[in-house]
This record gives sequence, structure tokens and C-alpha cells, in this order.
Amino acid sequence: RVTIPEGWPLWDIIPALATGLSLPADAFESAVRDTAVMRRVGAPRSVETLEGYLFPDTYDFPDGVTARQAVDVMVRRFEQVWKPEWNDRLAELKMTRHQIVTLASIVEKEVRKGEERPVVAAVYTHRLKARMMLQADPTVQYALQKRPGRVLYSHLKVDSPYNTYRRFGL
Repeated sequence: RVTIPEGWPLWDIIPALATGLSLPADAFESAVRDTAVMRRVGAPRSVETLEGYLFPDTYDFPDGVTARQAVDVMVRRFEQVWKPEWNDRLAELKMTRHQIVTLASIVEKEVRKGEERPVVAAVYTHRLKARMMLQADPTVQYALQKRPGRVLYSHLKVDSPYNTYRRFGL
């Protein structure tokens, strides 16, 4: 049994799976880079891992499960939870599923209470439509690979493709 909490980044998921299933972490590093699975979920070619598609849940894996099988179970759970009507909403927002998954992960890290999600998502969506910088602290935390905490002005200067204080878009 392995529990993957909501909002965990890949650098937390892989060790949890490796420890919980007594498998080498590098097997999971390889499994989350499976290009066939990335194509199946519609991830853009520029995406390197299945981060965002490993559905947070408690999984009871059978003995002898491989890293690829475990990752596939988690991705299939994501696919089961994804509602077909959300595809219509993607068209309305003029966003891809990958962009929505990315935006949702940023919103999730930004809010403290669930009821704040729609407001924060609307702010970010409006910034994206207006071609403004997103300026989302969780992207800086991700770039620094730090746990949520206080983002300092000096952190905003980190040179990373994930830093939305320095780069446009998601």
C-alpha cells in the first residue's frame, strides 16, 4: 500500500513509490519518462515526465508489480477521474489538458482553503489571457525544489523555465 498525497511533486512521489514497493528509484525515474504513456495522455513533446498525471491516491499494488506497472496504474486512475465534459471546458478556455493540469497544480499549491481555488484560478487565467506574467510563488518554489514556505525577493530571480516571475505563460 502506497499513499501519494495531493500536490506532491515528482521528487517526493518517486522515493515514496520506491520505498513502498521496495524497487529502485531509477526504475521509477525511467517509468515516468515513458513516451508512449505521455503520448497517450496527450502531453506535449516538450514534456519530459508524467508529473501531473500520477493521480494522488492510496494504491494497493500486488506483489511483484514493476515500476512501469505502478506508474501505469496511477496514470490510468488520472484518466478515469478526468471527466469528458472537461474537454469542452478546455476548448472554451483555449487551453490544452496539459496546461490545465499545470495550472491546477499551481493553484493547489497557492491556496490554503478549497473555496479559494476558483478565485485564484480566475486570477491566473485572466493573467494568461492578458499575456501578463503569471507571477505565481508556487512556480518559484518548484524551481527551487523547496517546500512551500516564504518566497523571498531574492528567490524571484532564480533562472528557471518554471519561474513565472521571469517567464511568460505556464
